[in-house]
Amino acid sequence: MSAEGFVYPPSPRTLHWLGAGQLASRFQRTVRLWVLLRQLYGPSSNWARELPETFSYPKLRDRIFAPSHGQGDYLSADHITASCGDPTCICHKPLKAWVFAPDSGQSETEWRQEMLHLTGMEAADLEQQLDARPFATVHRSVRDDLKLLGQLGWLNALGRGKFQCMPAKEWPRPGATLSPAPSFAHLSLNQTWELLQALESIALVQPHLEPVVQSLWEQVASVYPTRQAGEKRQQRIFIHPDYQLAADLQERVETYQEQLKQFWRRAAGGTMQFEYSLAPDRTAALVVYPVCLHYGQQARYLSAYGQAPTDDNDIGWHNYRLDRIVSDRLIVLDWDDERVPPALQKLKQTDQLPTPADVETELKRAWGLDFYRPRQLLILRFPAAFARWQIEGRVSYHGTLQAVTYERLPGLIRQQFKAKADQASLLRLVEQRSPDDAYYQAWIRVGDSEVMRRLREVRSHSEVIAPLAVRQQLAEEAAQELLSYVLNPQKQLDISW
Repeated sequence: MSAEGFVYPPSPRTLHWLGAGQLASRFQRTVRLWVLLRQLYGPSSNWARELPETFSYPKLRDRIFAPSHGQGDYLSADHITASCGDPTCICHKPLKAWVFAPDSGQSETEWRQEMLHLTGMEAADLEQQLDARPFATVHRSVRDDLKLLGQLGWLNALGRGKFQCMPAKEWPRPGATLSPAPSFAHLSLNQTWELLQALESIALVQPHLEPVVQSLWEQVASVYPTRQAGEKRQQRIFIHPDYQLAADLQERVETYQEQLKQFWRRAAGGTMQFEYSLAPDRTAALVVYPVCLHYGQQARYLSAYGQAPTDDNDIGWHNYRLDRIVSDRLIVLDWDDERVPPALQKLKQTDQLPTPADVETELKRAWGLDFYRPRQLLILRFPAAFARWQIEGRVSYHGTLQAVTYERLPGLIRQQFKAKADQASLLRLVEQRSPDDAYYQAWIRVGDSEVMRRLREVRSHSEVIAPLAVRQQLAEEAAQELLSYVLNPQKQLDISW
């Protein structure tokens, strides 16, 4: 191979190897990898000798695409291909033109049969993949292909988008049978099982890791398809997350997350701009200073200081759901950009930019991911038996949740609730409750949706005594729910106290 260059045809086994055992889920990308490797190292088109010793994506981009192909990083795939007027540009070339080229030396019938066998795809799905155009995509995708080639050992990734071609003697070797090279190939079988077991345990409390676990299981099945008699190593933990994004949306969220990681490594710093969805037909362009990421309520959130989703003149802390960002990518703005709000520029100039430590401090002070909301004291009542079984010893709610004796409640109410009317209502409620029940207190963020969700989960076994606004909201929800089960739904329920 070193003498002739990259000479592998786009056979099913070659693509299966380049796809690291995940060809079915990354078909278009794998073909792009094959094309890039053939162009870089192929005997008839050896770009490795023509490119600068150290190159970045634009140098490669200008060789891959025709001059008429849009070069903007923020253009959509549809816009780029529709505006490219050169029919010979690679963006117009369907996948089947690559794999069934006259010089490929492959039988179309045999190729299809072997591909269906290797991937488990349906024939109709395979035909759809063959008609698709691998390079009719955004520049970010091809840029990421270079990063993947670096991870696979075909390029030397120097960081900051810089690459070097590898000498032929250091290229990955497929082996005699072109078997797939999974990402855990350097691990022994025992080590692989231990890794899977550890990830499964973590994924029970971090459901977003479930796709990683499933991917590893699929790779294990492809590398070790048979089991010895008596083999007991089988998948025994199955994770069923309540909330999971569609595959394309999940990929976009992960792209945002990777961009944020790269931004935080950027010495110059700056701010970010993105389009944020407020409703199905309404978006807003926001500029923020990103601080940290959270995984909560089965979604990923960016905690940032900047423009509010509902009012761009309101500058402050906000949590932005990554799956509600609709931009192709996050746009980095330098501090002197005129789009950066003056309030953010002032924080930069006075060296008062917020930090992750600020967020962590506030999260510890009260229960709720919306750490920037005002905090208020929560008082809960549970039947004693339920509290012993479900509440005692649990720290999954919040560190401020703690038991409080019945005798302490009046003093606590007088101390924390200054309005006389509220005091009177709360003291009257406590007088009517049993001292034998279990009582808890915690600090919560007013209006936080995660807090309300958790309170709803135990609504049938608990009573919110304070704050009165939370008590009223839960009572109204319970009354509305009950109306669905009564014979005369027009009858109003009395929820006063």
